Formats: sequence, structure tokens, C-alpha cells
Amino acid sequence: MNLVGQVLHSALTGDPCPEWTLAKGKIADERRLVMDLVRSESHPRVYGFTTMVGHLDRHGLNPTDQMSVLRHHLVGTSFPAPELFRRLLTATQLARLSLGETGVSPQAFDATISALSRTGSRPCVGAWSASYGSGDVIPAAWWIDDLLHNELDCLRQGDFICLVNGNWVSSAWAIVALSRAVGCFAQCQSVAAQAAMLYPAHGGQLPISLRDSTPVKQAFRYALTAVCDAVSHRLSSPNGNPLFRLAGDRLTAVSQNSFLEYRLTMALTSLLQAAHLGLSVWQRLILHTSTAIGQNTSVAEYPVQPAKQAQAVLELTRLQAGMLPIQFSGSDSEGVEDLRDLSLATAEAVLRVLAQFENLYSEWSDLGYAPDRSQIALQSKDLAILTFGDQRFGEEATQTELAAVGSRIINGTVRLLTPPRTW
Repeated sequence: MNLVGQVLHSALTGDPCPEWTLAKGKIADERRLVMDLVRSESHPRVYGFTTMVGHLDRHGLNPTDQMSVLRHHLVGTSFPAPELFRRLLTATQLARLSLGETGVSPQAFDATISALSRTGSRPCVGAWSASYGSGDVIPAAWWIDDLLHNELDCLRQGDFICLVNGNWVSSAWAIVALSRAVGCFAQCQSVAAQAAMLYPAHGGQLPISLRDSTPVKQAFRYALTAVCDAVSHRLSSPNGNPLFRLAGDRLTAVSQNSFLEYRLTMALTSLLQAAHLGLSVWQRLILHTSTAIGQNTSVAEYPVQPAKQAQAVLELTRLQAGMLPIQFSGSDSEGVEDLRDLSLATAEAVLRVLAQFENLYSEWSDLGYAPDRSQIALQSKDLAILTFGDQRFGEEATQTELAAVGSRIINGTVRLLTPPRTW
């Protein structure tokens, strides 16, 4: 199981990775050094510890004002997310904090570990997609608010900036998109094999979409691997602002932009293209199979509509493709936050396109050829091994649970909490 698989496994089971628990000692030692720096006679300005945040960092921050700062970050259109999404956010946060350099308090770290295994007694409500792309502080603040409902006294000086910063929220979104793509691509590959067998021999060349499916499979595998590698890079790299680093025997708070990370955005863009490719292939398969059925049945039984509806799905996704996030610059916080990585918005775009696979699943089923569940399972396990290093993430029950997360958070962003369709 690779690093992304470990984080996803922790979210599914509620069990923290051993490395996260072992990091408690390092977290405590680092925190002592950080607080020695903050309280030193030189009274250094430490972003988010002794100063306000964003363009207001010229002003001092009283530790008791953290809750006010948090409250003013709880904006955006909120909606309830599944319990698994709450745990996935917590798992990606733990993976980041356990690397060190954030200065988080042991109390906040322990509360985060406890939150992973806690079953929520209240909905996980937040503006989970409200990110302007220069850090995901709004959804992160909603996660902190959710944490505080059970851990009322876990925040210490500077903990707000330690927990709200970094690129962990968009990494969680990417893992949802990655797991959803495994199931969608497995369905597409299975249907391609079915369609090739149904098409009648006619002495000429087969349509390209019915020939060797290797090029399409290679595109799927490339995109999945690229996103997995990009998420793994994030999960193994300290990120946030500030980061605390030793220079000789002296600890310094470094202002930098490690939370801004483009590798994942570029990888998700390739996954978005692969998703569009999958839909296009499936539309051709529906058309060719409709034709094959029509040649072997009466005119009255010719299945005309599924191919038309599949084309309509493509037209819808083309409209969505025009909404690809491309605005990498801005003037947020009065120009302080002037570059964005857009990784969360790109992951959301991927999930919106993957949601259309459900519509083509329906159109294929309407042709009278239910997708072969055993073949989908084999394909899904193969892609799960490639992506997460463990075939268990491709099992039908797990895929159904992961599909529900993707559907709920995408439906939630448009206020349509409809149940997902499964295999």
C-alpha cells in the first residue's frame, strides 16, 4: 500500500497510521522550541502566532482572538458532507502535521488524532468547495469548527494558523477524485470489451473505438499514476505558512508559499482529460452497439434514443470543460495573495465530469446489456493496485462507499443532495 493508500485506508477505518502516533514526541519537542521563540525577549513577529493573518499581519494578535479570526473565516455556502469525507480531511491533515515544522501544539495534534476515529454525532457541515486557490483556508476553517464541537479547549497560541494553512484540503479532494476515477475507468474498460464482442463482422475495418483498447487504457493509467504521485509528493512534504526551521541551533519562522503547489493541479488536469476521453469512448460504444442491435432486430425495436442521450451527455460535459479553472492570479487579501494553484477547483471539475459516467451507465443498461459486474470488479482491482498499491480499494463495497462521497460533495455544491447510483 502506498502513501495515498495509507491515508485513504485510515479514512475508511478510522485508524491512524502508526507514523502519525509516533510523531507525538517530535511535535511536542518542536512546540517547545517554537514557544521559546515566540516568548523570547526579542519579541519576534511570527505570522499567525503574534500577528493577524493575510494583509492584516501588520497588526498584533492576542492569543484569545483566535476564535474571532476563525469565526470570520466561516463563510461560503455550507452543506453537509459524508462522514467518510470528514475522516479523509482529518487523515490528510494528520499526514501533514506529522511531518513537523508547523509548530502545532500537542493538544491540537492529539485532538486531530482523536477526531479520526470519532463517529460524528452531528452532520459535517461546511463550505467544502469555497476555495480561491491560494491556500484552502475557508474549508479548513470549517473543519476546525467541526473539530471544536468535540474538542472545545484544544487550541493554543498559533494553532489556528497551524491548522488552517497548507494544501491538505485540496489533497483530500484529489483523493476523492482519484478513487472515483478508478471505478469509472473500470466500468468504461469493461463495457469496451463487451461492445467489441457485440459488433457484427462485416469484412471491413472496425471503428477505432472498437479496436485494441490499449491506447485508452494507457491514458487512464497515466492520469491515475500522475495524480497519485502528485498527492504522495504533497503528503510527504511539509507545507504551511509559517514553517519553523532550524538554522544551526537557532529556530526561525520562515515566511514562504509551500501551500502553493502546482504539480497536483497539472496532474488533475490530465485526469480531467482522461475522464473526457472515457466519456467519448463510451458514447461511441453506445452508438455502435445500438447500430449492431438495429441490424439484428425489427425496425420497431431499433434502439435509437440511447445514442442520442449519450451525445447529449457529451454536449453537457463540453460545456463543463469550458469552465476549466485557469485564473491563476488574483488580488486577494489586498494583493498579498496574488497567485493561486487552483488544485481544489480542478479536483471539483474532475468529479463533475466523472459524475456523467453514471448517465452513460444508464444508457448502456437501456440497451439491454447490463455491465458485467465481475469484469468491472477485475478491472477496478487492477486499477486500485496501480493507484493505491492495494486491490481492496477496488472492491465493490469500497468503491460504492467512495462513489457516495464524490456524489454527495459534488451534489452538495449545487444544493442537490441526490443519492448516487452504484454498480
